[in-house]
Amino acid sequence: MSDELQIIIMAAGLGTRMKSRTVKVLHRAAGRPLIDYVVDLAHEISDAAPVVVVGHQREAVQQHVGDRARYAVQEQQLGTGHAVQQAIDQIKAKEVLILSGDVPLTRAETLLRLIEEHRRSRNALTLLTMNLGDPGLYGRIVRDAKGAVERIVEAKDANEQQRAIREVNAGIYIFDAGHLVSNLKKLSTNNAQGEYYLTDLIGMLRDDGKRVGALLIEDPVEVLGVNSRSELATVEGEIQRRVVERLMSEGVTFRNPSTVVIDSTVSIGPDTVVYPFVTLEGTTRIGTGCVIEPGVHLQNVAVGNDVHLKTGTVAEDAVIDELSARASALHALVRSSAAEFHWVMLADQLSLLETRDGIGTLRAAGIRVAELIANRLTPPPDRRCGLCDARRAEEARVLSEVRQLGVPIATVADQGAEPRGLRALGRIAAQRSRSLGHLTKSGKPPRRSSLESHWGHEGAPSGAAIMSPTFSAPLGHLTKEIAPAGTRLLFFGGKGGVGKTTAAATAGLALAERGQRVLLLSTDPAHSLGDALRMEIGDEEREVAPRLRARELDAAQAFRARRDRYRAAVDQLFEALRGGSSFDAPYDRLVMQDLIELAPPGLDELFGLLAVIDALRREEVVVVDTAPTGHALRLLELVSTAREWVQVLLQILLKYRRVTGLGQLAKDLTDTARELREFEELLHDPLRARFVALTRAAALPRLETTRLLKALKRLRVAAPAVLVNALTPPGCSRCKRAGRDEARELTLLRKARRGWAMLGAPAVAPGPRGLDELREFGRTWTRIE
Repeated sequence: MSDELQIIIMAAGLGTRMKSRTVKVLHRAAGRPLIDYVVDLAHEISDAAPVVVVGHQREAVQQHVGDRARYAVQEQQLGTGHAVQQAIDQIKAKEVLILSGDVPLTRAETLLRLIEEHRRSRNALTLLTMNLGDPGLYGRIVRDAKGAVERIVEAKDANEQQRAIREVNAGIYIFDAGHLVSNLKKLSTNNAQGEYYLTDLIGMLRDDGKRVGALLIEDPVEVLGVNSRSELATVEGEIQRRVVERLMSEGVTFRNPSTVVIDSTVSIGPDTVVYPFVTLEGTTRIGTGCVIEPGVHLQNVAVGNDVHLKTGTVAEDAVIDELSARASALHALVRSSAAEFHWVMLADQLSLLETRDGIGTLRAAGIRVAELIANRLTPPPDRRCGLCDARRAEEARVLSEVRQLGVPIATVADQGAEPRGLRALGRIAAQRSRSLGHLTKSGKPPRRSSLESHWGHEGAPSGAAIMSPTFSAPLGHLTKEIAPAGTRLLFFGGKGGVGKTTAAATAGLALAERGQRVLLLSTDPAHSLGDALRMEIGDEEREVAPRLRARELDAAQAFRARRDRYRAAVDQLFEALRGGSSFDAPYDRLVMQDLIELAPPGLDELFGLLAVIDALRREEVVVVDTAPTGHALRLLELVSTAREWVQVLLQILLKYRRVTGLGQLAKDLTDTARELREFEELLHDPLRARFVALTRAAALPRLETTRLLKALKRLRVAAPAVLVNALTPPGCSRCKRAGRDEARELTLLRKARRGWAMLGAPAVAPGPRGLDELREFGRTWTRIE
């Protein structure tokens, strides 16, 4: 196209409905500001640089567009006609094409057709129009008796008859330059908006006997403008769809295109396979023959050829070349003599059991454990101390069993206060010892520190008359505090090592003894519920006490069974379609198989947790022992993703309902969607679902608890109580110092309190295991005033 054509781009408006400090045309869609798409289109149509009419934040717009355009300034935004008036001095060509900077979807082919129609018909003005079922705020096209365009009536100026017109103005015009310039100065503000309407030129040109034509476009999406965040999302979705279609035509495979987020600036080589739920942003470049698994998120990343990116890979501003080779190198490295794994444990029974499992798993994988570090060992007390003596005896017993693992053992004494900062951590490194001589080696079973020796004679922890010393009462005060009548779902969660499992088992037992039917459900992959109960617990529910059942959830197995059932149903459905169908059944079948096979990470655990819904049909309360904080929160956040996953599968199925009916798979998916909805409703009901945060009176657990409570508030999960576990009673000098430090941490925790009760439980050595000890431990829980 020659420079006979001048293009004007209107980009002066702020875009008040965007509710943003950023001018509308600089909002991004698929990685680029809206104005970029229009400027690029202008250069594709004409050799001459377009004139961009700027107004609000003109410096920002000019700085971004740069020398790709010339500029005219509209100081006051007085309408479309006024905007074009500002560019009148820069019109040197024979024809003027007028575009909007917030309409990024128009194709070059459409504009070339408009130009061709304008020249063929020798019109003074030719405009794009479209038919809409709901014309909304668009200007209506009024035609005369012969069908010629007579005028455009803006929506706010239209009468009832005119508002019923479905053909509307698309906002793109091509003028004969001479007629445009001569009539612009005749425009007036005699309308409802008090603005200079560019569309008023139609009537002027017709009055002068000039021809006005229109080209009706088939796809109204091409002229979709952006005036709100919702319209921005729609435009971005269309751009991404076009990007995916182009890449597929170039040899890229998308297993489920609608789930991929991709910027228009991304390039991908042929024979690359992109799986569902992938995000590719910025200047990301992916080579040929790659595999991009679900959940990958790349921003400004260069990926070489034949690279396999595994599920969950996240990279930004990086170069990934032959990642699979690097992964193989890492696999070899962690199994070589250059790598050392140091296993850290507490010297108590639950930690011992986890350590045996963990070291056994590492050895089975060919990974050597160089050292086992027993952390926070109790130093000798300066006088007889029930707690310290019992702890040291238990630690000696545990470490004597640890020796049987055949791993060198190092010890770190308890520091009194949690070490924070390089200097404190350096002291720990200097104090590490391989000597276990300070521990009791008698081989006698440890003496349990009695609850009376904890608090019974001496009252509350030192420095805090904040604890009630009443321990003999039944657990009614506890259960009413954390699980009042009507509670159906009770979570226990917090930082690793604070005693979640013991607390959950204690509460479950207390509720059962209150007369309710209770299921104790462990969702922590490192199950220790059976260890706390001192009995074998598996994935099948087991009665452990009157009205109390327990289960350690095998989420992976539960999801495998669900996935196998879905997969078989998909095969059955599409086998029934053999023999002809107007649908793309082979493609849909592949998409559904991939969706089922490559479910979002963590979905197995969430679907396992849906066992809660089934359990609540039999039990009155389900008490959940969760994984540590981050894992538990990710599980709760996954509910909406799971619903989206199910909805995508259902949407594909619905295409075939007239041919095959919905069938068993649709019923299963519908049931799953209902269970997810029920679970989400339950989770957000503070009268039925509650989360008890476990912590210790130390800085790091306190800080993590504060973050946990904020996250639960954001997720709309009620957290009515915080249980501060392992509070130190007065005894030896060290215990008294610890009590004073804990009292200070309790004061800081109390300052962060927002409507939740604070409960306390004493340190007990050895840790309580079995129903009798858990029952006794529960009687020590008190409210901290």
